[in-house]
Amino acid sequence: MTHPDKNRLSVDDETFMNVNNAYRYLINPTTRLIYDSFGHSGLEVYEAEIDQYDELEKQHALAIQHEEDGADVEQQIFDKTLLLLSMTMRQRVNSEYSVSTTFELGFDFEN
Repeated sequence: MTHPDKNRLSVDDETFMNVNNAYRYLINPTTRLIYDSFGHSGLEVYEAEIDQYDELEKQHALAIQHEEDGADVEQQIFDKTLLLLSMTMRQRVNSEYSVSTTFELGFDFEN
């Protein structure tokens, strides 16, 4: 329905790219877990720190391939994303809202 070659009249390029990106994230069990738990913010962290997920993604794919319970790997992915997301948010808040406070203390030494 959203493929431009099959439905040229009602699909624009932006819609097709959005659907394609969504499919790319949702077909991967790791990114789907991150999206389901943290939304777009989680995917931003994943993209920025993708190298930190390599081993976990391999373990997750193996667990799914062998039809094993991958709950422990999923918990590790969840924990890593939560940690990276909180670090990223802290950095954003610190950089955007760094506050400089100046105190002026006045003393009247004559009295």
